[in-house]
Amino acid sequence: LIAALERMDAMLDLLQGAQIRAFAGTFDSVPTPSSAYAEAMAVLDDPEGTPARLAAVIGGDAGMSTAVLRVANSAYVGLSTPVASVQRAITLLGMDMVRALLTVAGVLRSGSDHPAVGRVLAGGRDAVERVRPFLVDVDPEVAQQTELAAMLRDVGALVLLAEAPEDYAPLLDLPAEERAREERARYGASSAVVGGYLLGVWGLPAPVMVAVARQTEPPLEDGTPQALLARALAPREAA
Repeated sequence: LIAALERMDAMLDLLQGAQIRAFAGTFDSVPTPSSAYAEAMAVLDDPEGTPARLAAVIGGDAGMSTAVLRVANSAYVGLSTPVASVQRAITLLGMDMVRALLTVAGVLRSGSDHPAVGRVLAGGRDAVERVRPFLVDVDPEVAQQTELAAMLRDVGALVLLAEAPEDYAPLLDLPAEERAREERARYGASSAVVGGYLLGVWGLPAPVMVAVARQTEPPLEDGTPQALLARALAPREAA
């Protein structure tokens, strides 16, 4: 209940801004995760949820299974032998990482097969690597939320790419600040704000949605996922 209230409070902060209200009126709808995604999220939100229960849900959905197994078998994990079991993949990746993967998979399913999708996803992987040096000696829960926000930092870009692929794809070639300005001009909100808002709609923790929405802004409070992610991204974003 506390987490839900925190998420609602963070979403209200975003909704009070003209940016996200303008975005909400730009498209007929925003991506809605599948029923299988909702079932998987219910297991992830259950304090008694287990990798076995989650695997039973994910295993019945080809898209989610593929997303989880692909990452478990990637260089990100670095195993010497292939992972063929969804349950083993979940155990290796951890529940929070699986939540992030399923969120991205849900957006892709409802969206685009545009060639630029791979480039956007690579940006999330790069952000995870960039933020990790900032997580030494950080509270484990904050560290997990920060990594989650880093992986999902471009989920708003995926949504915009899905909704308007030919219009949005060229913006990916622009420097970060110029791209954000152009996003606001065309769609009413930056991809970061869009992503943060949607993560709240989809039930991710408030610190994660705030970190994504304000990823390039000055830190609101030291030691938070937003502060850690903003600092990790700042050097290259400003270059």
